[in-house]
Amino acid sequence: MSHPTPQRPQPARLEGNGSAHTYSYGSVSRPYASRGWIEQALPHGAKYFVNPRIQATTDVDLRNLSKLEAVMSVVETAGSAPEGCEIWAREGPVVKRGWRRHKMGAGPVISWVDHRIRRVSSEIPTVDGIIFSGEDDRLDDEYRYWSFVETHPAHISLPPSARQEALDALHWSYTDPLLAHPQPIPPPFTQDECHKLLGHLNDPNLRSTTTHTRMIARILLRVAHWRQSNFRPHKPLPRDVPIMQRPKRHVPVGRMIVDIITGILCLGIPFFLVDRSSYGGHVDIEGNIVSNSSGPLFLAGACACLVAAVILSASVTLMTLPGLTGVARASGLVAIMCSVLSMITSFISIMRHKTEMAHGTPTSGSEGFVLLTRRSVFLSLPLVFLAYSVAGFITGVVIYSFNGVVVNGTANGALLRVH
Repeated sequence: MSHPTPQRPQPARLEGNGSAHTYSYGSVSRPYASRGWIEQALPHGAKYFVNPRIQATTDVDLRNLSKLEAVMSVVETAGSAPEGCEIWAREGPVVKRGWRRHKMGAGPVISWVDHRIRRVSSEIPTVDGIIFSGEDDRLDDEYRYWSFVETHPAHISLPPSARQEALDALHWSYTDPLLAHPQPIPPPFTQDECHKLLGHLNDPNLRSTTTHTRMIARILLRVAHWRQSNFRPHKPLPRDVPIMQRPKRHVPVGRMIVDIITGILCLGIPFFLVDRSSYGGHVDIEGNIVSNSSGPLFLAGACACLVAAVILSASVTLMTLPGLTGVARASGLVAIMCSVLSMITSFISIMRHKTEMAHGTPTSGSEGFVLLTRRSVFLSLPLVFLAYSVAGFITGVVIYSFNGVVVNGTANGALLRVH
């Protein structure tokens, strides 16, 4: 089925209802600007470059002169794109070369984006845009195309048919649960999601904006995931699609050393909780935030509190035993103190986590070394103090038992010498 050809307007600008930056540097010299490339920056920090003159888009950082020359070389070699199509240049696969196996890029690769039939392929599109493909291949084509639009929404103006398709999917999902008969397959959107998304799509201030384009792309991507999981589970969706990469974080050496020392003192437990402490949900296959259940953390806090109470009782009993001196007594005191701290921090962390789950916590994440946060360290304190209390109690019992064996052996030897 053919679709109207989307028009390619002037690059989007940040206005009262916009959400994309088109950088204009004035008299500042930019080599890629002299070649016709325009830098597009999205609100979440991702950037890409568009060349309206040759109808090309690239994710490669053209501020690097060597990469700029490589992209221009492959684009010029590829030739011109037919009407309603564009060239997409992206980084090639990373290969390991040399005896040290250094990772090196293989250079940019070319794909063709056909807006007429919603298809991303390595094959040059035909002038008429006619292809012959099965239903499975068509689903893969739609998935690749909308993944491209989602990550490159600033320079594409979708036709009214795409918006109508997204509205139809939302209306169908909203009315489907209202029917009386049982629903064997749940719709791709909940009624609450439909209500909110329909409000945004029908907002006249968002028409023809980057946000509007990306919203339609994400809605139709959700539909593609739903169709694959329910009607084509035997074949997964293609993986050669653009994915928004989180920015890499450059961690100062001093902060890294402090985090490593803190992790060692806390027995590495904060590193297991840092993912939960960074946001109040997990990211699904489309990047949507889904609420996490607070059950595991509540269960861990409750178990830590109960075990700490048992260790506290046993440690107090240990302190009352006769002949407990030196290291054994110090170990018992450490066990008592850490048990009390474990119970206190367990109660505080449970109440704090319950409050944060009700109000939500900000999402933040990046690639690279994982930074410990104060919250992740605080959530780990009940388990850390519990581990130290158990270690102190076991140490005290072992030393006390060893001293008792030595004393008994000495007494028995003295009695033998007397006899």
